[in-house]
Amino acid sequence: MATIYDVQIQSNNQPDTYRITWKNIQQQSQDYFDQTDHLLSEAEASRQWQMPEYQRHIGRKLFHFLDGDGRHLTRALLEAAQQGESLILHLRACEQVRDWPFEILADDHHFLLPEKLHLIRRVSDWGAGKQEPPANRPLKLLFMACSAIDVQPELDFEKEEETIFQVTEKLAIDMEVDDTGFLAGLKEQLTNQQFDVIHLSGHADINRENAPFFIMETETGHLHCVFPRDLYDEALRDNPPQLLFLSGCRTGEAPDAAAAMSFAETLVAEYHVPNILSWGRSVSDEQAIWAEQVLFRELSRGKTLLDAVQRARRELYQKTVYSPHQAWTLLRRYSSQPHPGALVQPGQKAQPKARQATQAWLGRSQVSYLKTGFVGRRRPLQASLWALKQDNDKVGLLIQGMGGLGKSCLAGKICERLHDHPLIVVKGRLDAIALQKALKDAFLMARDEEGQTILAQAKEMPDKLADLCATVFKNKRYLLILDDFEQNLEGYEKGQPGALLSEAVPLLKTLLDYLPLCLKQTQLLMTSRYPFTLTQQGQELVAQRLQLIPLASFRPPEQRKKAQELKHLQKIRDEYQQVELIAAGHGNPRLMEWLDQLVGQMTEQELPHLTQHILHQQQEFIQQHVLRELLTRSGADFEKFLTWCSIYRRPVLESGIRIMAEAAGLKEGERLRQQGLNLTLMEEDPVHKSFAVAPILREELLRQLTDCHPCHTAAFGYYEQQCANRDPLDPVLTEEWIYHALGCGEEEMASRQGARLVDNLREHLAYLESKRVGEWVMAEKKLPLQTDVDANLLNSLAFTLNAMGKQHEAIKYFEQALAIWKVVWGEKHQNVATALNNLGSAWADLGDPKQAIGYYEQALVIDRAVYGDQHPNVARELNNLGAAYYNIGDKKQARANFEVSYQIFLKFFGPEHPHTKTVAEWLANL
Repeated sequence: MATIYDVQIQSNNQPDTYRITWKNIQQQSQDYFDQTDHLLSEAEASRQWQMPEYQRHIGRKLFHFLDGDGRHLTRALLEAAQQGESLILHLRACEQVRDWPFEILADDHHFLLPEKLHLIRRVSDWGAGKQEPPANRPLKLLFMACSAIDVQPELDFEKEEETIFQVTEKLAIDMEVDDTGFLAGLKEQLTNQQFDVIHLSGHADINRENAPFFIMETETGHLHCVFPRDLYDEALRDNPPQLLFLSGCRTGEAPDAAAAMSFAETLVAEYHVPNILSWGRSVSDEQAIWAEQVLFRELSRGKTLLDAVQRARRELYQKTVYSPHQAWTLLRRYSSQPHPGALVQPGQKAQPKARQATQAWLGRSQVSYLKTGFVGRRRPLQASLWALKQDNDKVGLLIQGMGGLGKSCLAGKICERLHDHPLIVVKGRLDAIALQKALKDAFLMARDEEGQTILAQAKEMPDKLADLCATVFKNKRYLLILDDFEQNLEGYEKGQPGALLSEAVPLLKTLLDYLPLCLKQTQLLMTSRYPFTLTQQGQELVAQRLQLIPLASFRPPEQRKKAQELKHLQKIRDEYQQVELIAAGHGNPRLMEWLDQLVGQMTEQELPHLTQHILHQQQEFIQQHVLRELLTRSGADFEKFLTWCSIYRRPVLESGIRIMAEAAGLKEGERLRQQGLNLTLMEEDPVHKSFAVAPILREELLRQLTDCHPCHTAAFGYYEQQCANRDPLDPVLTEEWIYHALGCGEEEMASRQGARLVDNLREHLAYLESKRVGEWVMAEKKLPLQTDVDANLLNSLAFTLNAMGKQHEAIKYFEQALAIWKVVWGEKHQNVATALNNLGSAWADLGDPKQAIGYYEQALVIDRAVYGDQHPNVARELNNLGAAYYNIGDKKQARANFEVSYQIFLKFFGPEHPHTKTVAEWLANL
């Protein structure tokens, strides 16, 4: 049975006199004496005890202080020795001596705590009768390092995390690392699960009011002074651990003020945290980390907290016996428990467990990120939040880095922190239609009627954006996300990014010009693989208005944290191979995930060959090798399945995957799809129930695809199903339908749907997008433009150019359409008349009414021959002729044409029709 004494030191009424009561816990007997001698001097109590040359002398004085004339401490040590164990002292010290260094108690030969004595600073009896049985599982440890960027010296938290990882990875410890460093992050961790041990590492101090505080971080990485009440109320209250290790300087030091308690003592005495380890003064990082290693090792082996602390103290003493700074004397334990046992049962086996990495999606978008398992981006996250919340010169962020580095993941974590901002998400190409849809979805979700009203206005998108920035975006908080923005750069798909696409320029320019009006209520978040510029009047708007957040590859400590998620790499028994393969991931999270999947498919005997093959190779080489190996080992069917599915540029429904698998002659499409998801080579969006090949892999596979025709044919069939009966037309899906129609030779369908899409975009005032689609379809067609549908496409594009004020270009396309229709339908067909009328209108808009009159008259002759004198088409040409004659000053001829036109429209449509009213207005003005 353990030898336990409760030692209480109380101050008497007389100066420098104390009553010391010794109580034998087992026998429930006690004795006391008054102590007036052996007091420490002020210098000994405050400074000298930290110096090795004074410690043994001061330790003996403390020994005699507690021993008294009755030799109480001597007899207790002898009693424990007879039992073959260390003495346990529960020390209850009054305020005058609570900060004395009892940890250096020494007899005439040795310091006691490293070998013979357990010292517990007992400051409460709360829960003294409660004893948790040791759990039959690995030790659950939560590690959080706090290192505010505006506090010096800045703590090397990554080094400390790495060290703890290294010492615990082979132990029976289930370790979770919180990367936030701030109070809300700790609270979130404790909301989700219970931990045996919480380790908080960081700076601590005592302020001028003698209040001890722990330095944590704000969400932007800056200093946040946390006091004991804050830590308990805002984090620990609902799920306190069995042991809290406050690894910060002075966390166990009592302030000078009377009745003041240390940070650690306050948490035990007032907030009933059962056990706390702390440092009585300043401690070096190296010695603190060494103590942590030993402590966690012993606790994971099923040792009691008493034994674990004593072992840590002993090894630290032996390691630093000749050092001028010895941290073993500073380690203080405060407790409310008399004799806590082990936290876990001994004999637990080390079971490397991948940290849970759970994906989530931003809003209802196709932008995924890690809800849990996000590691290694604390400083970029903090810099991002600082720019968004504090930097008034910036209206948002540009997160830039190569593929696989986790740009979208970082964007997702930023959105989590700005949870009160509704999201407006555009992934990939930025144009008026994509932005219109994103804005509409966001305003509907936010029930923003003002936003919906502005969005419904008959204006071009840049004008709508300007209005929104002056009203809705200024009064309400939104976060506009442009993810994978590199897709808006010319030459992106060929890996040769150039200038911004023309349809993206006015939208981005408007945002960067007008978002400053919003006073940081609404901001912009962009992710891009490649840098880009947008210059206006000699100023580079992107650099001026957006904070650049460059993402580099993980550094070694971050790689180690990421590796904790990778179950196959964690199971490699050869430590050297494990380290080499983790390093081969070059700190690229996606490449590391694929390496892990490949290792999972290999035998132990194959791993040395893999290591040798990729060791010291460039990241691009390793990525290609890993992907080839993954595909090869997964079988020919799987490789063919992914290769064919890579033809899809956008995520598709399950039916799209099934159609492609069947076209490839593969009977197990469902199994292959699931295999792709399991290997992270495919991505799933559960919100839209859609699937896509991972973007980086898709680019690799497309380069290897020699015959795209059958893949495009299958994709064409899928989009035909999706689009054929859709009303209204979906511009995004229709463009994909056209893309695959061009790829498989369905050029007539490409022209037909291209004309529809060009008209649809123009009707929505998306002129640049309309122009792009028309020119794209014509450029990609391999057959000459010669059919009726080709003429329709030319005609539609010409209307768009005319509406944009590009009459010369419009006339060129109107003339091409006219020439085709004359060949297809003959000289006297109504389509020819329509083309002639269109040409007349273009010349009129160009300011040449005489040229226009010639085309109108040719059209009028054909329509009269086809329809007779009383037809709306005839009235149309007469109205146009009237306007042209009016513009050359021939009002008599103008009136004659308007009067006939008016009578025809009146007959067919009545007096209230817009056509009839328009002609009536002309007549009224003559």
